[in-house]
Amino acid sequence: MPHTAIVPSPSDPSTAVRVVILSTTILRQHSLIQHLSSTLSETVFIERDIRDEADIIVSPNRSILLFTLAQITQSLPSHASTRILTVAPKYRRVEIIVACSGLVRGESVALFQGLLEEVRRDHDVRLIFSNGDEEMRRWVTWLCRWREIDGNTYGPEDVSEEEMEVRSRCTRRLKWKGRICPARKHECVYCTSYPSTCQFAEVYGNVSRGSDHAIL
Repeated sequence: MPHTAIVPSPSDPSTAVRVVILSTTILRQHSLIQHLSSTLSETVFIERDIRDEADIIVSPNRSILLFTLAQITQSLPSHASTRILTVAPKYRRVEIIVACSGLVRGESVALFQGLLEEVRRDHDVRLIFSNGDEEMRRWVTWLCRWREIDGNTYGPEDVSEEEMEVRSRCTRRLKWKGRICPARKHECVYCTSYPSTCQFAEVYGNVSRGSDHAIL
């Protein structure tokens, strides 16, 4: 079921993630971009022309997809269902915001809800219906707050200018640079695998032979 919580109030800029990646697919939503930039004044917003990705990438572990009610009520398979099935495996959590006006009739979104139930068997996908553009902007802003699932605090220096294909579950299409684990733990804290099997380490070459491990 979609979240029915009270629309969040304006966020404290200091609680937001340091960097957010915006797909060029949403750049036409000028009011949303302007709202994010003015409200989250301590966050850097980076535009990327990326394919098969979310509209907003909050961290290597979490992203946001934006749809209209008309898009999710189309016959399946649809553009919306294809995007969800493509993006969901890439993140630990995907937030879906559907912009609508007024009440949503259950029968009109029954097929879409059924699709999400199937996706949720393997992936963490959450659905929010926002009533109007203002409510949608407030939800997006609130979802850009840092959460434990986001992991370490990332900045613009951690994002590469280049794109890459997803080669394993430990990598992302956007190059979030790997680092050496300062605690020298026995496992990669991202994929919980040892250095010899950590694909993230293999792609980026950030694991030395020995006890060093990769973290995002």
